[in-house]
Amino acid sequence: MGERSKDTESFSITLPIEAVDLLVKLIPLGLYGKKKATVASNLILDQLKQMVEKDVLK
Repeated sequence: MGERSKDTESFSITLPIEAVDLLVKLIPLGLYGKKKATVASNLILDQLKQMVEKDVLK
């Protein structure tokens, strides 16, 4: 298990190289962050928010 604070928890994930390549392509756009981990984190958060909005998750 990774580090945990009041509002966050750190852990590692393994992605296919194709997914990593796509994350890297998003970095120059600056929409999701400047590092692969930040881009991945922001994409996950966006997807979870959408799922909550659609009542897929509560």
